[in-house]
Amino acid sequence: KRITSRDLALSVPEIDVIIDGHTNDLFEKPFKVGNTIIHSARKFGLYLGRVDLEFVNGKVIKYSGEAIPINLTNSEHIPPDPSLSKILQPYIEKSRKLMGEKIGEALGPFPLQRYRESPLFNLITDAVKKYTGVDVVIQNVGGIRDGIKKGPITRGDLNSVIPFNNEICIFKVKGAELIKILEYSASKYGVNSFAQLGGVRWSIDVNSKKFFNLTVGGLPVSPEKIYKVATIDYLVEGGDGYTFFKKLGNPLFIETGLFNREILAKYIKDCLLY
Repeated sequence: KRITSRDLALSVPEIDVIIDGHTNDLFEKPFKVGNTIIHSARKFGLYLGRVDLEFVNGKVIKYSGEAIPINLTNSEHIPPDPSLSKILQPYIEKSRKLMGEKIGEALGPFPLQRYRESPLFNLITDAVKKYTGVDVVIQNVGGIRDGIKKGPITRGDLNSVIPFNNEICIFKVKGAELIKILEYSASKYGVNSFAQLGGVRWSIDVNSKKFFNLTVGGLPVSPEKIYKVATIDYLVEGGDGYTFFKKLGNPLFIETGLFNREILAKYIKDCLLY
């Protein structure tokens, strides 16, 4: 389950104020959930979430706030604050060193190609398939944000490729259920809800957005056969319209504790030696 600020406020009532971000929601004023005041700075530094509190004997008796527009076009250059930059510099250096760690070497480029056969997505889904032992891997194309250039591959490069680092989840479905999931994915060809697959071969008519010639492990899909599937927690929770996973109510659902960026790094180190 993805934890929201509302969930956090209800689970930890000792928190007085949460100002969150990385969300498409815009709240002009703060609001209260349980004992906690919540406000949002939305995303990308477009807004500053401000909350003003009035205390009496250590207790908040009044609150107000606003979402202050900072850079709504996401195009204005805002110079760094010198005093804050000085405080952050040691952490920046530590991060730069970590992100510069070499993971492997690409003998050729792996460009970001979301809507065609893609060496990059083959690499990502093959890594998940290897370390989970599943039949099918489903990866939404919107979760992958960059390609890999020819030459050294650093940890920072993988952060650019997979910025969200989702947990891998495993469950079992009948072939008929798998077909329904893939019908939805094919219908989203050309947008970020479309999926690239591992362990699967299929063809898609880009005009009708219907698929054909579907095989898993080289064999046609059998409607009654049970298939083991791996995907990311974002899709399991219904992200990008993949509500099928919630409807399955599958008791064999497993949260693996494995994350797709770390899996890719391990795969490159273990299998693509340099």
